[in-house]
Amino acid sequence: MATIDDYQQQLTEMRRNGFTSRQLLQFLEDNNVLTSERTLHRRFSAWAVKKNAVPLTDDQITQVKDLYRYRLLSDTEIALGR
Repeated sequence: MATIDDYQQQLTEMRRNGFTSRQLLQFLEDNNVLTSERTLHRRFSAWAVKKNAVPLTDDQITQVKDLYRYRLLSDTEIALGR
């Protein structure tokens, strides 16, 4: 019988590609592995898997730096697009 650990590589790749926990649990269920969302998150912690962060382009990084330095906007104001 397969376990969640048997799908570590696939789950890690899927997580990094932006799949939701619900989609990952469905993937496991489709492969006859029943587990909880909490167990899934514990495994990701144990495997040192982080959520996918969208990489910023150099232009975006420069734009944020300019907003901070020259307009003196806070992180929150920058995030809200002020």
